[in-house]
Amino acid sequence: MSWSIPKKTRRKYLDAKGNKLPSVTEILGGLGWNREVLMGWANKIGRQGQTINEVRNPKADAGTLAHHLIECELTNVPWKETQEFCESPEDLQVKAMQALEVWNEWWKGREADGWEVVDAEVAMQDDDAGFAGTCDLFLRDPNGELIVADIKTGSPHAEAIIQMAAYGILYDETPKYALLIHVPTDGRPVTCHFASDDTLRQAEEIWENLLNISKYKKAWAAIGKKMYADTPKLEEPKKASPF
Repeated sequence: MSWSIPKKTRRKYLDAKGNKLPSVTEILGGLGWNREVLMGWANKIGRQGQTINEVRNPKADAGTLAHHLIECELTNVPWKETQEFCESPEDLQVKAMQALEVWNEWWKGREADGWEVVDAEVAMQDDDAGFAGTCDLFLRDPNGELIVADIKTGSPHAEAIIQMAAYGILYDETPKYALLIHVPTDGRPVTCHFASDDTLRQAEEIWENLLNISKYKKAWAAIGKKMYADTPKLEEPKKASPF
């Protein structure tokens, strides 16, 4: 297959002075959020005799492609003409299209109930706050309430609510609540996880604290490096030359 729409480059966020702004996902990942879950998963697959790359890459690639197809649908981009789709292996295309099918079926039902898409793939940043990010969806429910939503093809985790809270802070209008929309790549139906107004407000407080911690992280890393450099090291015995 040939493509007419080139692959998107990784989005970079720059402030008014040209300095790079960290994204919401970079900050969450850099602070090791949900590390225990990931370590448990890595231990499980290791005991099964597999490597992380063997398990993660095929699923991640199918999920990434599925997310891309859904994004194209929401932003009126012909996904069949995109480089991401055309250059993907056929088995990943099949999985991604399965996810797109169940997404379309789910969204058709929401539209029939009066739901609307307000914004999709919204890139936002706040130079003063010092962070940026791109939100999957802002929706309007039948009651007129604004909802921040995130689409996940992999197993959903609670930190996604913090992620959505951060996007809500960046947006012009404060979302009332959040939806974490799980779209599997194996043909199973969509599962929608609801985060109430109270939960979202709590997630906003957590995000503000995490953001403050991230701002100090580099400075404290420098302190740690200096402590290491100033600590005397045991000299390793020199190996005798074989010659």
